[in-house]
Amino acid sequence: MRSERFSETLYYEAYKTIRNKLRTYDPIGLIQMCLQYLHQPAAKPLDYLKRYPWCVMLLIKWILVDEKFSDRNRPTPTADQATNLLQQIVNLANKVRMPSEHDSVTIFIRAMVFQQVLYQRRSPITLMSRQMLYFGGLDEAHYISLAFRTVTGMSLNRFLYLAQAFHTGFSTDDQARHRIGARWFSELQDGGGADINLFLGLLSAPILSIRKTLLARDAKMIEDGRMPRSASEYTEQTPLIQTPLIPSGDGDYIVIDPYLLENCLGNFVYSTLRNYHVQDFMGHFGAIFENYVHLAVKYSGLEFRTENELKQLLGAKQGRNLVDFLIADGDAHVFVDAKAAEMNYRGTVTHDAEELAKLLDTSLLKAVKQANSVFTDLALLNSTDVVFKPRDRVYLIAVTYAQMNIGNGRALADSVGRAVVEAQADPSGDKRIPIENMYFLTIDEFEQLVAQVAIGSIGLVEALERAKLLDADPATSSFAFEQHLAKWGMSGKAPDYLVKKTTDVLDQIAASLKS
Repeated sequence: MRSERFSETLYYEAYKTIRNKLRTYDPIGLIQMCLQYLHQPAAKPLDYLKRYPWCVMLLIKWILVDEKFSDRNRPTPTADQATNLLQQIVNLANKVRMPSEHDSVTIFIRAMVFQQVLYQRRSPITLMSRQMLYFGGLDEAHYISLAFRTVTGMSLNRFLYLAQAFHTGFSTDDQARHRIGARWFSELQDGGGADINLFLGLLSAPILSIRKTLLARDAKMIEDGRMPRSASEYTEQTPLIQTPLIPSGDGDYIVIDPYLLENCLGNFVYSTLRNYHVQDFMGHFGAIFENYVHLAVKYSGLEFRTENELKQLLGAKQGRNLVDFLIADGDAHVFVDAKAAEMNYRGTVTHDAEELAKLLDTSLLKAVKQANSVFTDLALLNSTDVVFKPRDRVYLIAVTYAQMNIGNGRALADSVGRAVVEAQADPSGDKRIPIENMYFLTIDEFEQLVAQVAIGSIGLVEALERAKLLDADPATSSFAFEQHLAKWGMSGKAPDYLVKKTTDVLDQIAASLKS
């Protein structure tokens, strides 16, 4: 049962106390103290997490959106004063919804993960290589290439190249962790350095520009009938991720947070073009992502069939839902569906199961519906095809572009209700994939898994069964599939095609530096 101790009014009153306190300090000076606090050396990753970087980001945001921001006749806070203010924000956790005030504990955990995992791990060097495989081969006349140049003023391929160089150098150069300058790219310049300045400008914004963007975001929330300073803001992923660099005024850029910067680089093309025109972009990127998942499925070495082959087999049926790939692994079928999706703002902070179900209707829930439909139709056939012949053991893997923080069918049922998941069954038959046999993996997780399958370290169904057994017990279950891979000593390996792309690009960068 959900308790209802929470009150938006009480939360807002506590927020106002903090807001009134921050108004006693110079806003720019307070932001500088926040960054100095974050940028202190950390001996271990845990030491950095103990600084509550997500709370620091929230404080910076509140400073920027405050209506008295322009009043500069205030003193700069001391380090202790800034730390005390941050502690008040940490303590504000007592005023937000508790786990029992969410429709399920899983929904509560999702919000925490969306907000905080971002600061817990470095991005792999293959992050930008995957972006290059998505977009790097596109013709200059392709919609995505044209749209990117329209929005940014920069060639898509040039951006990807500089982003790979930046990500590689930044992740290995501890001296460049909190301050970057155009001279850092001096040996990669093209055309007198104008491209470097444009590139860094895309990742940065002056303080006043960030303030303007945040205020516009608040205005849009009000227009949509939501309160910008509601308690859901306390668990949000910081919007500062869109502009992780701040011009310092002397030609350099201050890195707000290294983790924000790496995440921004790896998702810049996707997030920029979705914001530009979501329907047009997704209409093109959906096919790109499906083709990329096809590459991973093929790499597994298992027999499989594509959506087009399923259409030829099953015929044209009104309203038919098909998965993108059907894999045969021994006596089992694995339905694989590519969803070029990420979770929108409401989906990351909601406490409401019904709202979350609506937001997942075109991604995870649709994947379940499609797989159940194919399962039903295949069971009616007597095909002797090595892949198409009916099998009683069935699994679903939905592969998503970004982390949805719903790792398997159990978590989905906990989040939106078991009845909602079961309602995705095909009404024309009695076949239904067991909820326990459903897994929702990011493309990174899926590639790590197929890399292990390809070298024979584990079978695909063997991995799913192994995870299923562990997930049946709360004491051994994992929130994300990559945690299972880590327990088995199988995390971090990438498919050869991704490794080759990484190596080729790094060789190209190295050649530029030598010349």
